Amino acid sequence: GKTLLGLEAINIKKSHYRKKYGISAGQKKLRIIILIGFSNDESQLKQQLEKSESHNDCSIDIETEMDPDSEVITRIFQAKENYKSYIHTLIMMDEIQR
Repeated sequence: GKTLLGLEAINIKKSHYRKKYGISAGQKKLRIIILIGFSNDESQLKQQLEKSESHNDCSIDIETEMDPDSEVITRIFQAKENYKSYIHTLIMMDEIQR
């Protein structure tokens, strides 16, 4: 249930930013980074997100099999050349060990 709640929170934030900044469909001004720790590349969440068309209005990066620390998150955040061109970046962490 926590994962579904997190995904719904992302959808709410996307809707808020689309309205606030007048982002229309097809404009990739929002970026979502989802970190799935201690999973495998065949993660059910990853498969669902890649097939979903509800994220075709933003850039989505999914990272699996990781134990994030500040250096890893910074590396992922800055992985794209144009990371500064996004209005907002939303980060969701799922199945992360404490």
